[in-house]
This record gives sequence, structure tokens and C-alpha cells, in this order.
Amino acid sequence: MADENQTQKTNYIQRVIGIILCLLPLLIALIALAFGTKGKLPTNFGLVFLVLGLLVVVNNFYCSFIRWPLYYLIHRSKEGYRNVSGLPLFGEILITIGVVYDFGSIYSAALGIIAAFLNTGGSLWFLIATWRDKSLWDR
Repeated sequence: MADENQTQKTNYIQRVIGIILCLLPLLIALIALAFGTKGKLPTNFGLVFLVLGLLVVVNNFYCSFIRWPLYYLIHRSKEGYRNVSGLPLFGEILITIGVVYDFGSIYSAALGIIAAFLNTGGSLWFLIATWRDKSLWDR
């Protein structure tokens, strides 16, 4: 089985489709920033989605990078520690809805870009974490 994975050819079409899909929320935010006008503020409706999405993004980041060191600092042991998952893709979906609804607001677009990089449960981090997994990308 290990020999199969080593001789397996790279599926470039599948990888390109994966890259496009995973980077789509970030690209939407970048396009919104490019077409943004300086004075346009986010609407209340779009702001609700952005704030809810940012709460999920902060939770995902906390679960990925802050929770374990904080637990270890308090307990000085790994004993009793349980891994938990954030909410994958939920934050990204909410942020993307907010950015699309407020298209043209540089503030919403900037929040969307920041959230894309911080959201460890998002598609950008999925792409980074699974890129070397030939069983996923090169079937």
C-alpha cells in the first residue's frame, strides 16, 4: 500500500479545483476590497453576519492555538486534557455572506481577509493542512 502512494501520479486538475474552491472566500474578500469605496460603511445586516462569523473564527483560533498552552500553564500536565473541535467552515460561511452583502465596503472586506487567515477551521487552513495528503488530492 505504501508503494501505491509513492508511485501515484499527481492529479493536477483535482488540485487546481481544490485550490480555487479553498481560496474562493479569500478571493471574494480581496475583490470586494479592490472594488471598495472608502466611505461605504457596513450595513447592520452584513455586520451581524461579520460579527457572528468573527466569533466563530476567534473560537476556532482559540481551540487550535491557545487552549492547549493555557491548559498546560494552569494544570502543568496533559492529564485530563480533551481535544475539542471548533466549528469548521461556519465562520467562513458567515463572513463570506457578510462580505458579499456589504460588497464595496473596505471595512467588511478587510475583516473578511483577516478572518480567512485566522480561521483555522476554514478552507484556507484545510488546504494547507491537507496539501501533502496524496490520498485526498491524487485519487
